[in-house]
Amino acid sequence: MQKYIFALLFASVSLTSFGQQCSWLNLTVSSADTSFIQLYHPGPYLISPRNATIIKYEITDFQNNILHQDTISGGSGLMLFNHTVPVTDSMKVSALLTNNVAGITCLIEDTLFWKRTGAFLTIYNWAILSSNVGANVTTVNEPQIDGSMFKIYPSLASNDLYIDGPVDLYSLTILNIRGQLVYSNNNFNGNQKIDVSNLRTGIYFINISSDKSIESMKFVKE
Repeated sequence: MQKYIFALLFASVSLTSFGQQCSWLNLTVSSADTSFIQLYHPGPYLISPRNATIIKYEITDFQNNILHQDTISGGSGLMLFNHTVPVTDSMKVSALLTNNVAGITCLIEDTLFWKRTGAFLTIYNWAILSSNVGANVTTVNEPQIDGSMFKIYPSLASNDLYIDGPVDLYSLTILNIRGQLVYSNNNFNGNQKIDVSNLRTGIYFINISSDKSIESMKFVKE
């Protein structure tokens, strides 16, 4: 009997652990019209415990103007927003899921576009372009990298990002996941606080260079 109970517990734990995968997550459009979109995120059902799952959404246009921001906790995984974007344009969407009990953080970035959905009738609707799955950014920031002179924290930055390293004169740049330069400082002293509050949600790459070395690191803007 004890062996049977242990086997059930082991199976339950194994299924739970197996389910805690960012690669299981992707965004879909559950309903939409020209002026509103309702997105569905399966995170509250696939990442447990459900009541500890928090999803932060950010919708922007391709000029990086913020169109909508929202935070949902637990719930059904649905998020509805209104907009005035013409159907000839597209929107960028990011969804950052955190579950501190499960110890997991997943980021989904994708594009919303106006798509023809009818095979015979001319029917259009907003849709997700790439069906990108979640990227596990729980440990995207590793300040203890062997041989690294710099530490960056917090791993999920909202307003300020702190960088600790040897005091010297460096050149610092921050690139987004598309390789676009979003911040630069040619007089970085090696131990400084950086305001990242104006960056949109996503993964960013930091390059710190001097005449002696070049270091590259990552962080997540939530």
